[in-house]
Parts: sequence; C-alpha cells; structure tokens
Amino acid sequence: MKYRFLTILSALAITACYPDFVDINTSAIASQQESEMTLDVRVSGSMISTKSFAGADEMRVDDMDIFIFASTEKGYLLEWTSKDVTPDLSEAIPGSKDKKIWSQAITLPSSGSKRIVVIGNTTGAEYPAVKTTTEDPEGATEYNAFADGLKFSLNQMPTAPLFMMGQTDIASSVGTNPFVTLARQFAKVDIKAAGLELKSVQMTKTSTECWPLVKDFEKKPATMGQLPAINVSGSEVKDQIYLLYTPGTQSETTDNRAAFKISGTASGQAFEDVVYCPNPVMADYNYVMTLSQAGGKLFADFTPDWSSGTLTVQGVKLINGQMTFPYLSEKYYGYELTWTTEMTGPIVLTKNGDESWYNVFVDGSLIRVCCVEDNYTGAERSATFTVSLGKSSVEISLTQQSVPTQTVKFGNMEWMDRNLGATLPSFEENIISSESYGYYYQWGRNVPFPNVGTLETDKAPDALTYEQAMNSRKFYSPDAVWLRSGVSYAKLETFWKDLSGSYGEPCPEGWHIPSYYEIQQIIPYKNSAGIGNFNNIGTKLNPDEIFEKGGPSYDGLYVTAGPEKCAIYAVKKYKTTDAYYLRIQRMLRNSIAYLKIDRLPGDENSDFAGEDANAKLASSEQLFATADASKMETLCFPSTGYINQTSGEHAYQGQALYMWASSAWSDVYASTIYFDNYTGTSNNSRIYSRANNFAHGMPVRCVKD
Repeated sequence: MKYRFLTILSALAITACYPDFVDINTSAIASQQESEMTLDVRVSGSMISTKSFAGADEMRVDDMDIFIFASTEKGYLLEWTSKDVTPDLSEAIPGSKDKKIWSQAITLPSSGSKRIVVIGNTTGAEYPAVKTTTEDPEGATEYNAFADGLKFSLNQMPTAPLFMMGQTDIASSVGTNPFVTLARQFAKVDIKAAGLELKSVQMTKTSTECWPLVKDFEKKPATMGQLPAINVSGSEVKDQIYLLYTPGTQSETTDNRAAFKISGTASGQAFEDVVYCPNPVMADYNYVMTLSQAGGKLFADFTPDWSSGTLTVQGVKLINGQMTFPYLSEKYYGYELTWTTEMTGPIVLTKNGDESWYNVFVDGSLIRVCCVEDNYTGAERSATFTVSLGKSSVEISLTQQSVPTQTVKFGNMEWMDRNLGATLPSFEENIISSESYGYYYQWGRNVPFPNVGTLETDKAPDALTYEQAMNSRKFYSPDAVWLRSGVSYAKLETFWKDLSGSYGEPCPEGWHIPSYYEIQQIIPYKNSAGIGNFNNIGTKLNPDEIFEKGGPSYDGLYVTAGPEKCAIYAVKKYKTTDAYYLRIQRMLRNSIAYLKIDRLPGDENSDFAGEDANAKLASSEQLFATADASKMETLCFPSTGYINQTSGEHAYQGQALYMWASSAWSDVYASTIYFDNYTGTSNNSRIYSRANNFAHGMPVRCVKD
C-alpha cells in the first residue's frame, strides 16, 4: 500500500486516488450551495520496507485535529475545522491491517475541490492561528501558511501515542465518502547485536523540531539535537526507538545524519561508540540495525541499506526521459509511469522546482503525472522531477505546450491544427500517431479523458447535476444519457455551446466546437441514397444541404470512386457562385486509417464533366490531380475511435473516426463526424454526420469564432 502513507520526504501524503490539483474550473464559481460528504479517518496498520505490522500502541490514536481547505482563486483556504476529536470506532478494513477509527457527515459549500488534513496525537504539535472562511472570509488561513506554521517538537524518546498525520485531496465534496489514513511520523529502528550486550542507546544527533508539511528542507531545516539516553539490556532492542525524519546527506560526513551513541560490553570488555543512520530516515519506516564489532570499532548495517540498485522508470508517454503535455489541463488521470527495481522501499518523488502547474504522485503501483493548469502564457513551460529509491534516482523532464496558434484554413472556417489535448497537429506526417488523438469527452462535459487505458465506469446517479458531473473524474455509463436532471431538448440543442462561465465548452476563448451545420461544410450531409458511402461508383444529388441553422438549403453533387480507391468527390453549394469542390479520402498508412479532405474553389459552373458516373469520376480525379497546389486546402483527421460507454475501453483506434459536434439531435443523441473503416468482405466505409449517444467518449476539434 505505497499510496496510503505520508512520507515526509515525498512531499504530500497520498491517501486516496485523487491528485493534488488546483481546480481552475470551479474556483471562480460563486455558488455557495452546501452539500454533505462523509469523512472517514483510518490508521495505518503496517510499516514499510520490512512489511512489519504496527502494534496496538503504534496504532493508538487518542485525539485528532481535522482541517478542510477549499480551492479558491486565492489558493486553498481553510473552510472547516474541528479540534480535539476523539476517535470512536475500531473497524477493520478488509484486505489490510488498517482500521477505521472515525466517521462523520460534514456539510460544506459545494464549490471548489477540497484538501483534507488530519493530525493525530497532537501533543508536541504547534499550529499557527487559524481562521475559517466562515469566521473571516477575507482573512481565512491559506494552506501554505498553515503548512509553514505547523511544527512538531519533542525532548525525549517518543512513546505511544505517536504523532501521526494524513492528507488527501478530493475533486468535490458533493455526495462523496473520502478517507484519510493516519501514518506515524516516526521511523522505528530495531537493533540486533548478536554477541554484544547492550546497556544504553542515545540519539546524539536527531531531529527535535520539524515542519512536517514543508517540502523544501532548505527553507525549513530540521533542528538537530540530542535526546536523553534510554537504558536497554540484552542483544536486541525492539519497539523502543523512534526517530523523526532527518534530511540526510549523500556525503560521508556526519552533517545532518542521525547518530546513535551505543554502550555495552563485548566479550566482557566495555565499549562506547557512535554509528550513523542511512540517508535519509523515512517516516513510518521500520529499520533493522544489525551491530557488529571488529578491531574495537562498532559497525552498523541497516535493512534496508539504500543500496545503489537499478531503478528504471517507463511509460507510454515517456520518450527519452521527456514527457510532453498539451496546453489543456487534465487533472484526474494524467500520464502514467511505472518503475522496476530490485530494491525495497517506497518511491520518493521530488519536484526540482516550485512549479504549481503540474502534480506528480504515487497511485498504487503507478506514478501519475497531471497538468493541473491550462497554459495560456504564449510559450512552452518546462519542469523536472526526480524519482528516487535508495541511492538511485531518475530525472524526468516535462514540457507543457501553449495554446496552439496555428490554424488550418478551410473555406470560410479556420480549424485548430489539432484535436483538443493532442500534442501533435493533425498533419499527414503525424496523423497515424496516437499523439494526434487528443483527449476524449462525453458530450456536454468538459472533463477530459485520456486516449490510452481503460476507464473505470460508473452508473450516473438519478439526481446527478451538471455541476457535479463537471467536478467528477468518473466516466458515466452504461446509459446513453449521463445527464439525468430533466434538461429539455430545447436547452440541449445548444447545451454545450451556450453554457456560460467556467462550465462552458472545453475549447479556449475565441474558439468553439463546430455545430452540426458547420461540419456539413466538409463532409456529406447524410448517408441517404449512399451519398456518404465510398463504395459504389455513381453520381448522386443531394437536394437539402444546410450550412447554417435557419439558412437556405443547397444542392450537393457527389460521385464515388469505389471500394479500392475509397474516395468521394463533391460539389458543395452546387450551381451557386459560392460553389466549391471536395475530395474526401480514406487513407491507409501502416494499416492505420485516417481521413483526408481537400478543397478547391469553384463557381456556379462547377460540375463533374461526362455523361455517366465513370466519366464524371475520371474528370473529378483529373481536376484534383492537376489543380494548382497553392489553391488547394487540406484538412486531416486521425482515426481516434471512441470510448465505449459501457466498458470504458477505447474502440476502433486507428480504424474509425468519431468526433463531436456541439449540436444535439434529441435528449439522447448528439451529432458527430463519423467515418468508419470496415475492412471485412463488405468494405462498407462511410463518411457522414450521424447521431451518437451522449455517454460515448469522443475527441473534439475546435473552430475559430
């Protein structure tokens, strides 16, 4: 359970599967509607490294202080607190040695993500003066100020109950049941000394004051001091020695390294010597110190010994130590990394700067990296973090792109050069790469989902509101309609586009998701009479194409190239001065399909020459083959597939295209660009606008306003 403990040197505790993020989508919401959540507090029943179980005294919690901070434009502000809370439960957690010791329903304002901090066994802990947003809306305590002022001190070897702490972040308090797991903020050191008779152990250099929530040890260094000696006897010392963290050093010198002065006898001869702890000393870690003597000198071997073993970090999005993120934040899933090593112990993550736009944390057996802020700076921004285990470390470089400025002009529209969330533009040289796919969205939600992996699905509650859906990492299924709040079709028809404020569509300012009518400018209006079919050669006239809601109806002339060539030629706005030619092609490269659309200007005389379909096809092919390249406009779309509403799995990637339009067709279905690539005996490939239910996950391509 690598994710359940708070290790001082790994920065923040990860006690639930939620990242540390700044919720920029909800921070600006003025709504102070209240909601209820049920908070559980647990205590960890195991220690790390040696897989030892904590004893009853080590799990003892006599009192707790609880602090809940809410995300705002001013940072995380203290919203609710309760001190001197007495645990009143002792419930085993199935599958672990942890216990639930407290549970309570808490009413909080609905807006904003929450950061929950619980301090257990508070003797020795000092807090700054705190004020909640209710007590002082303008002067409420900010999380960083709280962390900067939280100090723990001791003047003797600690005994039960031990100082504990835990922390978690949640996206929303609405109807949630988060938990915080308390972990001991001491390392335990057990001693084995075969052949030696021990008499006393004294910490001559150890932390006597520390700031548990401060990540920058240079800013808040531990106070190194000594504690009174404890008397021991025999060749083993167990469950008696506890150390606060010490920063440690990689040097062979003794600065900042915890030191033991140990006295006893060896073969009847008295001895007194000093040995040093490994680097660093980790919280809630069970060390075993094995003592030996040679040449009158005392030696100590530690398990774990932080040996320089091999540490390898890898991930689908990690290339040569570099990860590239789009400008758009994705605060829930991020990019996943895994590690392999032969060493024991927890992974330690260290940000090498103070950047707030990304978060990195351990999530079970994964490292998860999330961008938590959009990048509107106009320039790329970079950062690095280090993954460490023992004395081995791997540095990872991050780059977050800025908002794309390059557009693809296509007629009277300018398209973004890539799908939302893609790190590569949709040009032919990139088009088969998954980096051109971007994020996936359920229709009407601006919560991005990744283009790799299987999502955990969850049935949408009957009372689910749009605000709750916007603040949830869940992929709602299996029903076609995730939104159950009785929104009328009249509202849904422009639902995504017309939402105001921070709940608006996911496109950046100055851009929008194309409407059903706008996408008719680039693809067949519908599939009636085989107009959107690549297969049978034939000339087809469609008499009712509409490019603007409430606008006029136009004719469209089509000729298809057959299953081998997989092309459709069209004259849009046929017989008008605004007529233009389209060539719509299903392309294949390395068995991966993509859609390519070329446009040439025309006029009222634009037509396909010839008496029959074959002749018209030949003239249309010749037209594009000999066209002035400077007058040709090209638009490409990767075959992204979609996320299945029931399974949460990605389907038909590299084979079919699904892409949302902003218009709804009913209270169940919305419009999409649809391009399938059936490669069976029927070879029934089609391209047209069709309806898909809201719960599927599909990419978005923005159009400039």
